[in-house]
Amino acid sequence: MRRAILVGTTLVLSGCITVDDFGAFWDKDRLDGDLEGRWVSVKTPDGDSGEVTFVRRGDLYAMSVREGGERAKDADEQVRTLRTGGARFLLTRARGKANGSMTAYRITRDRLEILDTPDVAVGGDVPPPPPSLNYTRKSGDLPASVDIKTLDQPAVDWLSRLAAVAQPSSVFARRR
Repeated sequence: MRRAILVGTTLVLSGCITVDDFGAFWDKDRLDGDLEGRWVSVKTPDGDSGEVTFVRRGDLYAMSVREGGERAKDADEQVRTLRTGGARFLLTRARGKANGSMTAYRITRDRLEILDTPDVAVGGDVPPPPPSLNYTRKSGDLPASVDIKTLDQPAVDWLSRLAAVAQPSSVFARRR
């Protein structure tokens, strides 16, 4: 099973969605208020633990990450959210940059699930990507990765359909 790994100051996902330019979608949606707060990872069988905190700073979230017993590290990234087609995405980029990454997520009550991007090479019910995507498949056991040149409506619609069939890779519980 693939899972999200807290590394340094970011959520790194196998099968992640990289975006060269968020275009108009960076400013399209308001922040998802359900995301704000402190989230603690549900321990995995191999003992991984960590937490991530989202604090509203104007029209962005500031994110800090703590792994194991380490002190929390502030991320040097801007985080926004996008809801579309029933899916929710974290949009993350470094300050002053146009490129970054997208991560599908789901919040149910006090549970945050980071969703794995389905391996689009498998096919099945997943429609082919629109022409605006530069789709690549990594070799070995790694899943396919998706690289989006400029985020546009066809790409967002397609990613929403992928998120609808995605499975959780990491689970966090809200810390009160």
